[in-house]
Amino acid sequence: MSVPRRAAPSQRLHATAIALGGKACLLLGPSGSGKSDLALRLLEAGGKLIGDDYVQISRAGKRLAVSALAPMRGHIEVRGVGIVKLSPARLARSAPLAAAFELVPSGQVERLPEPASMRLLDIELPLWKLAPFEQSALRKLKLLLGGAASAQRGAR
Repeated sequence: MSVPRRAAPSQRLHATAIALGGKACLLLGPSGSGKSDLALRLLEAGGKLIGDDYVQISRAGKRLAVSALAPMRGHIEVRGVGIVKLSPARLARSAPLAAAFELVPSGQVERLPEPASMRLLDIELPLWKLAPFEQSALRKLKLLLGGAASAQRGAR
């Protein structure tokens, strides 16, 4: 008699997910907050789209992974243009989830923020506020996702 396998815990989340350097990040915010705009700039910087609008978060042990949900798999919504299908070279099926970015207006980003996190499937994930339309937004995201700032967060 075989024992049925338990499905890995998962949840659906309103976010855009991009893989960069083998790590994934979530871009969080309401409609019009800049998720797809920042995602397009990340794609130009070598990132790969995992999912736009809604994504699936799954847990395997002590790690989180993110993947796309159908029917938007392989597509991105570009404000003022419509839904655009991307080439397979611009896509990633899934990636380990490393950080989340809450997209907010510039005035809501603190100069020296306290460390923050969000809990997904009982795992803490670093969370930063980011103004997506600032010229430095892409560089800040790449810096934080690359882990260069993680030692500084704990140093305070």
